[in-house]
Amino acid sequence: MLLGQLQLKTPLFIGSGTADTTCDLPVLKDGQGCPYIPGTSLAGALKNHFAQHICLTEQQHLEQSHYFWGKETPPEHPEGEHTWQSALLVQDALLLPHEKATITRRDGIKINPMTGIVQDKFKYDFEIIEPGALFQLHLEVTLRQAFCRRFFRAVLAWLADQLAQGAILLGGMSRVGFGQCWLINGRLYEYDFQRREHVIDWLSNRTAPDEGMLIWAQGEKTATQTLGEKIVLLESRPGPAVFQLKAQMRLKTSLLFGHYPDSSLRNDQPILDIAPDKVPVKCAGQNILPGTALRGALRNRAERIVRTLGGNPSILLDELFGRVEKKAAPSGKPHKEFTNPTKQKGKLRVGESILDSRYFINEIQMRISIDRFTGGALAGRLFDSMPLWPLDQSGNALLELQMEIVEYAPWQIGLILLLLKDLWTGDLPLGGEKAIGRGVLTGHSACLTFHNSQAQRTIKIIEQDNSLLLSASDTQCQDRISQELNDYIKSFLEMCRQNPLPPDRAEGGEE
Repeated sequence: MLLGQLQLKTPLFIGSGTADTTCDLPVLKDGQGCPYIPGTSLAGALKNHFAQHICLTEQQHLEQSHYFWGKETPPEHPEGEHTWQSALLVQDALLLPHEKATITRRDGIKINPMTGIVQDKFKYDFEIIEPGALFQLHLEVTLRQAFCRRFFRAVLAWLADQLAQGAILLGGMSRVGFGQCWLINGRLYEYDFQRREHVIDWLSNRTAPDEGMLIWAQGEKTATQTLGEKIVLLESRPGPAVFQLKAQMRLKTSLLFGHYPDSSLRNDQPILDIAPDKVPVKCAGQNILPGTALRGALRNRAERIVRTLGGNPSILLDELFGRVEKKAAPSGKPHKEFTNPTKQKGKLRVGESILDSRYFINEIQMRISIDRFTGGALAGRLFDSMPLWPLDQSGNALLELQMEIVEYAPWQIGLILLLLKDLWTGDLPLGGEKAIGRGVLTGHSACLTFHNSQAQRTIKIIEQDNSLLLSASDTQCQDRISQELNDYIKSFLEMCRQNPLPPDRAEGGEE
């Protein structure tokens, strides 16, 4: 039995599946209105993570894996043949007693890639659980006569270690930085039902077992190290090729990732009476750079780049950014905006970044609308917003952009480099109100990391005296590094040539 607490490191979104009167995508809540992590979501995340990272080569271990996780008979096989119920019991992860989770609402939009403005009727909102919330973790595994005790122990210990490292993502929107959590106060217990005192303790005190059943407590040693020879050593799959980018950017102007204030009360006054018309997005009381906004801006610019080079965005970008299923047209007739009814999860994952309040400040800015004929202010057109400003232009006021691609292709690195160039030079602003100069960044430094099963390699780019300094972990030759980066871009150009935009869709594209 594995007990402990799951603490959220990043926001969590597990939708209820139905909209309510106040939100399009509310989070799942219990009868008391408290959010929780359903056992189905947790079990699915654990099983998927295990399948991706563990390679079972021996037949006996593969069979024991079916006992542990369960196995469903394919429809073409006779009913009941080789079907096993899972030995793993995953309880709903409820909030700790007297623990309160903060639920906030964020706004989402869809940008028209042709016009660059919000697409009509594509504004929505969704709820998230803010970082820091603590949930109870309770996993049980039943050991029967046909099961291998050493194998089951090994799987449970490996899962405990992975949860402690924060390697397992939960819920939806994981590609925009959501769903990361870690295990704290983890403990493994083992009961022997042939012993009377163990049966009594299990029946009377399952949530706080006697320490005599404790076989591992989270500390300096991992669960796998603690159990040692008492478990089977699981063989990990060769790690996929992973590309990571961390870029430090300076904010040249102001920045606004805005949403509309809620109608909740503050100091017995409606917040709408005291707050600006548009306020910045915050998480756990801190200004952030939302992963949804960053990923949306990158996709919109990537589509523009691909179209400019004559490539087909549907072929080149769906694998990297994913594809959302489109509903049938309201009239019931086919329409170009409602074709392609499949879904695909993108490889690109971005992270949310916290903007340190020591180096950035929120200031309210009043704006008006001018009558173009009279030159005076239009009646009723006074509005305000609260953008973020850098306190100074020193090297400390930096934004960190994080991106990751699992099982990347060289041409995808080339596209990311072109996107980084646009961000670096200020050609790709982020956030809202870009038409009045907000969201312009300039590059400071970037670190490109290439992981594979054999080695890890890094390339660093640093802005110094209006020039770029390149260095790598295996060479300091500027020309070699520059040639390597250019080769990535050339492979992207070749992909655009191999996958041209159909003639009937080329009309109206951006030049």
